[in-house]
Amino acid sequence: MTYQPLYRHRPSHRWTYGDIAAKVGADLGLPPDDEQKWILDSIYAEKAPDRPASFEVGVISPRQNIKTSTLGIAALSDLFVFDIERHIWSSHLVDTTKSTFTDFKGWIESNPEYSERADYYEGHQDLAIYLKDQPRHRIEFRSRTGKASRGLTRVKRITLDEALYLEPKHIGAVYPTMLTRPGAQVRIGSSAGLLTSEQLRRIRDRGRSRKDPRLAYVEYGAQMRECTERGCLHIVGTPGCALDDRDLWWQANCALWAGRVLEESIEDMRKSMPPEEFMREFFSWWEDPASLGGALPYGQWLELKDPDAERGDLVVFGLDLSGDRDVWIAVAWQREDGSAHVMLTNEGKPLPVRKAVGECSRLHQEWGGPVATSALGEELVKADVQVVDVTGPEFAVACGALADAITDGTIRHANQPALNEAVKLAPWRTALQSGERALDLRVPGIGPVAAAVRALHGLANLDVDVWGFFE
Repeated sequence: MTYQPLYRHRPSHRWTYGDIAAKVGADLGLPPDDEQKWILDSIYAEKAPDRPASFEVGVISPRQNIKTSTLGIAALSDLFVFDIERHIWSSHLVDTTKSTFTDFKGWIESNPEYSERADYYEGHQDLAIYLKDQPRHRIEFRSRTGKASRGLTRVKRITLDEALYLEPKHIGAVYPTMLTRPGAQVRIGSSAGLLTSEQLRRIRDRGRSRKDPRLAYVEYGAQMRECTERGCLHIVGTPGCALDDRDLWWQANCALWAGRVLEESIEDMRKSMPPEEFMREFFSWWEDPASLGGALPYGQWLELKDPDAERGDLVVFGLDLSGDRDVWIAVAWQREDGSAHVMLTNEGKPLPVRKAVGECSRLHQEWGGPVATSALGEELVKADVQVVDVTGPEFAVACGALADAITDGTIRHANQPALNEAVKLAPWRTALQSGERALDLRVPGIGPVAAAVRALHGLANLDVDVWGFFE
């Protein structure tokens, strides 16, 4: 089966010197495969002499697949072949910077012809590879937690590794320095973004649009697919779990295509890594915030806060068990004004799963309400807690009802930070074959709002005549 990147685009150009860079890679024991050659061709594509077709070249892929090795070939080609005076290689952490420097040094020393031309500077944080006969021609390795913002003069090439950690100040320190450098280029390498990866997400959105005339962009990853079972915890070996789908492994990891990585190595990562990290690092499934399609109207939600509300007589609890095994519990009741009120218990903090049943039992005895949940139901029943089972279709309907209630102003809340943040982050996903939407439970941090949805669903269904306000 033939696999392709999820997104790939580069500006038009007249020629490319990518084949020369590919030879450098081969000389250093890094013979590039077809995917790497496409990136090198994009980096060295020109519209005129010393005028790259792309000011930026972005490479997004799973870990240990293609980014560092390919961008490393380009950086070393700049040094040894293309007469680039100063190249800055910028990583997020000092340890990553040192590791990359060591890799480069090993590649160079594998070939005597290159090794005899190069020398190295290794200070406390200052690391560099330079040409013996032209010391100003160098690759400098910087960490962005160190000195990355200082001394960026005469820089014509910059590689931003670990770009998921880029901050506005990093962009502000780097990009303006390129303004007066004809033929300047920025190369960006990263795995899929975190919720906080605002700068990388902007680059991604421009790259995916295929409309930026000065950006070459390629993104490797797997198409999004739901697990067969609703509420799957992604435990290894769970029937129908998307994270065990080996076709998705092959879709995402281009190093498998070239044989640089073996399937058993991906299997090792699947067994060892937390599910959320595995899906981001090896499927390129981004953590996207609400600003890119948030499910719930966050501004209106904030206006509906009422932290001093008195508790109602009839309450329902909602429980959510997240992928990292945290349990969130919410409670909902009807107010005298006819609206619903919802808040988190346990002072707005999660519980470890081992304490959840005991806490629900305590709440049930103290407040008398049932627990609406799709997890831990059998354990709760054994503890004499009344349970309201929330099915997948019911959860989807309840998510829509929450969105409507916020819009209509028929809900109030206790203004708790964790619940507010969850409302802000929660995105939609298609939950049912009919196209019904639900909050995406795979996104880290939305457990509090999922618990609230279940509590409100249980409240709405205690008695349709009394609680019809939330239908």
